[in-house]
Amino acid sequence: MAYISTISSASAHFEVFRQGSSALIVENLGYDPVAGKAYSLMLALEPLPGSPDILVEAEMAFCIVEEDDLLDESRQIWSGLDTARLIPKAERKRILLHVLAAIEAMVRNVPAEVIHYFTMDEDPPQKALRKFVDIARRFETCGYEVRTYDPYHGRCVWKAVKR
Repeated sequence: MAYISTISSASAHFEVFRQGSSALIVENLGYDPVAGKAYSLMLALEPLPGSPDILVEAEMAFCIVEEDDLLDESRQIWSGLDTARLIPKAERKRILLHVLAAIEAMVRNVPAEVIHYFTMDEDPPQKALRKFVDIARRFETCGYEVRTYDPYHGRCVWKAVKR
């Protein structure tokens, strides 16, 4: 693993792209010069089906995008189990801090009344759930009340409601 981080700080400025009723943050995280791959964070807010607007009720999702320069391909990595094979543990901790900062930037720029989010993995390990507790705490510092719900098909579900 020859991963090199390009994260300058967890308090970096994030640009929020808006198109129609969607919002997106894309931020470089690092690269592997040996494998010819670059990694970016993608954080998105989309209106929940049936919601008239992203500011009323939205769904949040985030992943790491892997760009393969040699094959000119990209793939979205939704599971922390997959990132463990690609990015060193110390760097994954820095990435989590970066994700939390990006979430804060997103909700400050796009203050949806209700935001839903969930795990992509079914029956995720406790270690993965601790990261989602960190996300819930970040929502709380941004003025949201966070609730959890019973898992749906093994996926854990959260709902952040603006206070």
